[in-house]
This record gives sequence, C-alpha cells and structure tokens, in this order.
Amino acid sequence: MTVHRESPMDRPQDSSRLERRLERERRARLRAEAIAEQATRQALHDPLTGLADRTVFMDHLTVALAASEQHGRSLAVLLIDIDRFKLINDSLGRDAGDELLVAIARRLSRAARSVDTVSRLGGDEFAVLCLDVPDRPTAEEIVARFSAAVGETMRLGSTEVVPSASIGVVLASDLGTADAVLRDADAAMYEAKRHGKARFEVFNEAMRTEALERLETESDLRHALERGQFVPYYQPVVELDTHAVVGVEALARWRHPTRGLLAPREFIPICEETGLIVALGRFMLERACSEVERLGLRSRSDIPLKLWVNLSARQLAEPDLVATVAQALTAAGRGPSTICLEITESSLMSDFERSLANLESLAELNVGIGLDDFGQGYSSLSYLKQLPVDTLKIDRSFVSGVGSDRRDTAMVAAIVGLARALGLTTVAEGVETPRQRDELRRLGCDLAQGFLFAPPLPAEAVEELLERGLPAPPLTSAQAARAR
Repeated sequence: MTVHRESPMDRPQDSSRLERRLERERRARLRAEAIAEQATRQALHDPLTGLADRTVFMDHLTVALAASEQHGRSLAVLLIDIDRFKLINDSLGRDAGDELLVAIARRLSRAARSVDTVSRLGGDEFAVLCLDVPDRPTAEEIVARFSAAVGETMRLGSTEVVPSASIGVVLASDLGTADAVLRDADAAMYEAKRHGKARFEVFNEAMRTEALERLETESDLRHALERGQFVPYYQPVVELDTHAVVGVEALARWRHPTRGLLAPREFIPICEETGLIVALGRFMLERACSEVERLGLRSRSDIPLKLWVNLSARQLAEPDLVATVAQALTAAGRGPSTICLEITESSLMSDFERSLANLESLAELNVGIGLDDFGQGYSSLSYLKQLPVDTLKIDRSFVSGVGSDRRDTAMVAAIVGLARALGLTTVAEGVETPRQRDELRRLGCDLAQGFLFAPPLPAEAVEELLERGLPAPPLTSAQAARAR
C-alpha cells in the first residue's frame, strides 16, 4: 500500500487557487450588489431628472410627519407645477420639454437646503419637503428662493423662454397623513393657478372645502350631458342706433338637480381642465343652431338673427372643428353667414398654427369670426394682421368706464377707430347704464349687449322679447337737429 504524502510545494499552490476563487466570488458579489443598488436607485428615482420619485418623497414625508408629531419638528411641503408647460411641449417639441424639466430639476436642487427633499412626482409637477420651517415668513422666504430659481431665463434651441411656476404650500399647522398633505398642497397649487399663475398660495381649510366641491362638480359634470342638464341661454345683441335685436350670443347654463341653474363660471373652468369642454362646445353649437332656426328668430327687418357661439381653446385646435361646424349648420338648415364663432387671444395660444388653419377654413365657408375680450391681452393687434376676423368684441373692463373714465373712453374710441379702418364690426360687452350706451353711440360703436338691454334668456323668452321689441333709444343731438 502506497501512501501519498503532501509535498510542501503543494500547499502554496492550493492556497493561491483558493484565494483566487475567493477573490472572484468577492468581485461577483460586489458587482451583484452594485447592480442591485443601481436597480433600486433607478426604481426609486425619476429616470429623466434623477430626482427622487413619488415613492421616495412619500416615504420621506411619512417619516417627517411622524417626527413632527413626536418631537415637534416643523416642516413645509411645496407642490410646484410649471406654468404653460404644455404650450412649450406642443410648440417646441417633447425634447425641448424634457430639456426644460431637467433644467428645472437642477435649479430646484440648487435652491434646496441640505435638509430638503426635492422630487419629481410626474409630468411637470415637482414637490419639495422642507424640514425645520418654524413659521410662515420662513416658508415664504424658501418659496421665493425656489420661484426665483425656476424663473431664470433659459434657451431651448433657438427660443428664449422664461419659465414660471404655480406653488401650493402646506405648513406644519396643516399636517395630517402624507396623502392628505399632498392633497392639500394640490388644492393650494390649484388656487395659485386660478389666481393668475406664477405665484404661490398657502393652504387653508377653505381650499379643502373648495377642492371637495370641485371634485363633486367634476363627477356631476361627467353625467350632465348625457342626462340633458345643459341648456343654452341667449343674450340679445343690439344695434346701438336703433335698439333692434340683430343677434344673440349662446351661453351655457347647467340645470343642476340639487344646486339649481348654474352660470358658466361655476363649471366651465372644470370642463376645460377635464377635456369635457369639447363635448359641451359641440352640444352648444348644435343645440343653439337648431333651436334658433326652429323658432325662426328674426330681427325687425326680417333678417335671421345672427348667432354668436364661443369656441374654447381645445375646440379651436380640434382637427375636426370645421366638419363639426359645417355639420351643425347643415343639420339646422342655417347658412354659414348667420353664425359668428367667438375666440379669445388666450384660446389661440395653446396651438396657434392649427387654430389659425381652422379659422381660415371656417372663413372660407363664410362663417363669421369674432375676437372676444379685445384689448385685454398683450398682443391682440398682431393677431389682427393674421386672423380672418370680422368682429371685435370690446372687453367689458373698458366698457364699464366709458363716458366716466377718460382712459377707458379713449381706449374704446381707439378700438372703434381701428375697427372702422379695418372694416370690422364692433360689439361692446357688459353695457349696463344709459350713459355707457350713449357714449358708445357717440363713439361710433356698432352693436352692444348687456343687462341694460336684456340678460341671458331662454329661447322662448327671446322670442317674446323680439315680439314686443326694445324701447327706442333717445335721439342723439344730431338726430334731434335733423328732426327739427
């Protein structure tokens, strides 16, 4: 029997092999841990901006809320929504939109303190958890720093943009669960949007009530059309020289089953946010065309009343808008010249190129185009060169002071003179007093509407108004002289 005895030379070789194997295993383990760590980071961070995602933010907020409750640590939550992001995304492209989001993320991170958590919740919405915020003035200083960071001018391709943000703020005194805090911050951010954007609002209990009411209204709205709860009301448009009713503007009213008859300001903004405005706009167009035609509403000179119908921004950019208008007119048996579609400067801004193409096609059909709230925007004059409009509606903010405020009177005179030079018809909105009416006549304004003549009315009431007619206006001094 032969016994093999281990040679002293064998031991170092075996030891070396073992060490190499252990080293390979160690490296493999480290690679696996790095891959797992990277996967975890990617799963918990926004892939575009590298910021913490919603999951991380909510975890940090939950921990901070618990610490606040146990140790009295104060905090604030900021919900930041980039203003007009859709306009940038649609007009400059998604790559430009992504570039903007990445830049905003960097700016927010630079403005943040070491104890703050900056997160991208999704889309153009960011959130910041700010620890150690003892009072409202401190919170306002922090918000101002973030607002200033967002608002720095930047270039996207060949276009220079100045971003802004609407910010909702929740302070320590308003705390609840993480979900509740974020919901309250959203309510405050909505208020900031509603009051003009590029600003912040601090949450209060009234906002929570309004948010709940808004949710209930949105839920009710989704069933209102199918249940036939919307009706058009019509406000007469009057010829200033004769008081003859020459047209009507169709205005939506909602016959709510529990809240009664609701005016547009109570539901139109929510319709625009949810996209329901397209279906509502189509209904109003079709219903108003058929109703006015069915009643055979005509002016004293036996000319069919012109129907004014408002177009929202979403409708104006719809690819099938022209077909929808043509179909509504054909179904009602109305000629294109008997309708005027009203647009606002702000509605053009969501997609100017497509909106302009739609308006040009409508004008080719001989449909009237009116520019509503004229004078309220910043660049209405530039649009007059490009848009096929035939009517200017003078904003009520100028009409309210005409005849009593020198500047308002001068503004209305300038608009009327411009319209006359361009061959456009002028309509004054919101006429409420004889003094306003008389001054508008003196300035040469063509048409007017307002409570001085009649409020928005159901179709049957307009029919009665046409039968009895409006009282004749008093003679102007020139007319009186000619009569003598």
